[in-house]
Amino acid sequence: MKKSLLGAVALGVGGAAVAGFGASAGRDFYRSVKKSIGGLFVLFAVAGAVFLPFLGMRNLFRGYAPGEWWKSIGDILLVPAGMGLGIGVAMFAGLMGLELMTMSFVIILGGSTIAAVTGIFVGLVQRPRAKRRYAIALRNEEFLASHGIHETGEVETTHFDADGNALRLMERTPNSIVFMAVGKRNRRAYIELTKEGEMIGYTGVVPLGPARNTDTAA
Repeated sequence: MKKSLLGAVALGVGGAAVAGFGASAGRDFYRSVKKSIGGLFVLFAVAGAVFLPFLGMRNLFRGYAPGEWWKSIGDILLVPAGMGLGIGVAMFAGLMGLELMTMSFVIILGGSTIAAVTGIFVGLVQRPRAKRRYAIALRNEEFLASHGIHETGEVETTHFDADGNALRLMERTPNSIVFMAVGKRNRRAYIELTKEGEMIGYTGVVPLGPARNTDTAA
């Protein structure tokens, strides 16, 4: 699905779990890596072992915009990537003793599994809202095409409409996207929006007035 700047503007474009090591052996391991050059890397690896599986499963079960199914490949790979980081940390811990390595395997990989399952749950909860947003985004692109509104990639004139009016994007208010009509004094154009960000009307270039229900910009 082709995406536009206005589509993102219209739509107004959890937390990570951190497992503790516990016990004196865990505290000794933490102090040792904290003092080492690779200590920061180890801490990031532990966080990644939990966060990446959560992120991958959440995205996978939340769903994707039409035509973006290919993103699922990367999200699926996040799970083994996170677990791989956890295995690496456990192997590093093994340098300090087999018991510590075993404990690290259990804690970190257990945390990765719990995070992945949590991601599935969160993704399913977010799925209905995400599907609505994807549907609105698709309808907004169709709206822009039907009204001949297209982007220029420039700064002074950001868009043209079907009548050839040069427009400059100014702001998004709660009820509209506001444009300045370039080269026309005290003229504006508005794309009217619903509360969910769906485009429902285009005014064309109109005189600037304080009483418009589309949140006129001064």
